[in-house]
Amino acid sequence: LTPDSATLTLKERILKPGEFPTFSFKDPVLDINLTRIFCSDSSISNIHVAKDSLDPRTFRLLGNFSNKSEFKLIFEKAAVQLWPNLKNKVDTFQIRYLEKTALSKLTLKLDSLNTQNAYILELVESDQIRATRVITKFEQLKELVFPNLIPGIHKLRLIEDKNQNRRWDAANYEQKTQAESVWNFSLPELRADWDIAVTIKP
Repeated sequence: LTPDSATLTLKERILKPGEFPTFSFKDPVLDINLTRIFCSDSSISNIHVAKDSLDPRTFRLLGNFSNKSEFKLIFEKAAVQLWPNLKNKVDTFQIRYLEKTALSKLTLKLDSLNTQNAYILELVESDQIRATRVITKFEQLKELVFPNLIPGIHKLRLIEDKNQNRRWDAANYEQKTQAESVWNFSLPELRADWDIAVTIKP
């Protein structure tokens, strides 16, 4: 019997320096045959696999990608074997790396955070969380830097994490606890090769 074909998903097509192409399936990955994976740029070498230790459906391809601006990764059929008896279909992915000068840097100055509480900071673009920072209880943090951001309109979400479980909790009437506070902040538009500093105060 011919195994069914599975569809491979590329998480991000546009990457920043230091990032690597990340792929995922709907089913757990059992084996990856690198002899069936090719790069359109022959100067890119030393390609190898890093499986996600937390999610068996996800893996990254590592290599000397970041000094190349644009290339294609070609997956032949059966390059990836999945549980229970699946193999990937033929697919080609166009990937582009952004130069450092095409990116933006955001510095957040934190004012009047209660050091008795923990917080979660989320940088949001088009309803996608692009970066997350956890501020622990008693941490005397005055400034956070987000380097290498893709230009665009971002918002900032500050979540009060009273019970330190690293997520927002709604009100619980049985336990008589109130919902954890959330503050939303608008940010100036991030532009290429710009450094922006913003002060936030809950």
